[in-house]
Amino acid sequence: MMTRTTTHHLVLIFDPDSYAEPEEAVVERRDPVVDLAKEDLRDFFAEEPESVFYQRQLQVIFEKKYFHWITSHSLSELTQEGSLTAEVLPLPGTGTATGTITIYRASAYRYWKRQAEEIVKNGDILPVRID
Repeated sequence: MMTRTTTHHLVLIFDPDSYAEPEEAVVERRDPVVDLAKEDLRDFFAEEPESVFYQRQLQVIFEKKYFHWITSHSLSELTQEGSLTAEVLPLPGTGTATGTITIYRASAYRYWKRQAEEIVKNGDILPVRID
């Protein structure tokens, strides 16, 4: 398993032509392993273009190669880029705002709802494939 962390650096922004005090800015370094995980996730969804997966399931599928937070960041970035679509669905019987599940699918997959509803309805929340 790859071990990398995201680090934060405090940077002073100083303008020599200004009499103002230097400004502080926190710069977050992005972990390059996220890019590797994104490629693996793209390949995975290319192999499974008409399937839906929930976040924890994908984290478990890729946990031998990536930390869960790496997979989570990668899914988030792929969703922001439009490669994947994420849907947050309520879990029945939880009665709380935190009782949700995030379903991911290839953005081109149009008929995903029935499959996602089955996962939620049956509580079928187990990984189907572990590499």
